[in-house]
Amino acid sequence: MLLKVLTVATLWTIVDHGYPFATYYQNVDLERLIEVHPGAVCVDPYSGPGGRPWTPEELDRLKRAGIRPVAYMTLGVVPKYHPDLFQRARDLGLLGPEDPRWKGDYAVRFWDERWQSELERWVRRLHRMGFEGVFIDVIDVWSRGWYVDWFRRETGGSRDELRGLVYRALIRVANAAHALGMDVYVCAGNAVSDRWFRRLAGKHRIKVVVENVIARDDGTLQPEEDFLSAVGELADLSRLTDVYDVEYGLDLKDGEVRRRLTLLFRLTGVREVYVTSLSHDRLGVAVVPVSGEGDRVSGPASGSRGEEGEKVESEGAARASRSGGRGSAGGSALPAPLIPPVGRRGKLRPAQSVHPRAGRRYNPSSRPACPDP
Repeated sequence: MLLKVLTVATLWTIVDHGYPFATYYQNVDLERLIEVHPGAVCVDPYSGPGGRPWTPEELDRLKRAGIRPVAYMTLGVVPKYHPDLFQRARDLGLLGPEDPRWKGDYAVRFWDERWQSELERWVRRLHRMGFEGVFIDVIDVWSRGWYVDWFRRETGGSRDELRGLVYRALIRVANAAHALGMDVYVCAGNAVSDRWFRRLAGKHRIKVVVENVIARDDGTLQPEEDFLSAVGELADLSRLTDVYDVEYGLDLKDGEVRRRLTLLFRLTGVREVYVTSLSHDRLGVAVVPVSGEGDRVSGPASGSRGEEGEKVESEGAARASRSGGRGSAGGSALPAPLIPPVGRRGKLRPAQSVHPRAGRRYNPSSRPACPDP
């Protein structure tokens, strides 16, 4: 009986190794990564140890250590500092305007059959290099006013038509990766608020990464209403697929942060809250569930279900439910100056142009070419 009580009481724990998911985009220390051994790590294929592209040998070392290497890529934009894809998009006449917020990122006619074929070839190349998964970012372009305006000028289509094209392209890229036995992660951005996307992710075995559910980039807490709305969305989504939250500057000793972690793990199936730096230049720590459907990780118990937890649930469950918890490349080698931060989650505002990336980019100096496997 005592064992049962303890199992129910402990909801989450803080761990610094062996957690399910991590990001590591620059200043990579291979030995440290192997020591921490996350289950999967999202990396920039062109910024590995020493600031140069990852080699097949290094990726093999990760896999032998039980770490699945996951490669970052984008869907709705193409970066100028990703020179081969950028040049290919230019040669095909598929480039659109530059993102007004993130200089160097350009809209691309991703709905064009030629570009989707390019992305499929890119996935195959990543697989040959030794990657076991892809992390697809910039899927919520339908939530950015400047992108919607450009799409309307190009095609005469609506925002909803743009959203449908994004999701069809995402499914195609995901299917290409799954056919090779690769995992597929997606940075949801504003799409997390879209029930259509949540069902799509579940149906097509897409793992979802969200961001800033508990706090903003600087560690200040999100408004309570926004937090509870996110909990409702994640309660729905986590019934359908694996969900991971990335946070920055989160003070895990703060009482309100701990209360929110308890509520998050109590009301959702989120597998991990990963706490790291905005520049993703080091491995962070993770908060993981120790009971229920999530991972069971040994470590010091840090969250419990006391009077405060009961109060939080009674107040938050109904509000969270109302807020959204309803329903059930071949070719030549690349120089790679891209550091792709995980995307920012936000409310859908059709006139708003919010790029989903939250990290800071390093100077895209020239780097050795990525080896052709």
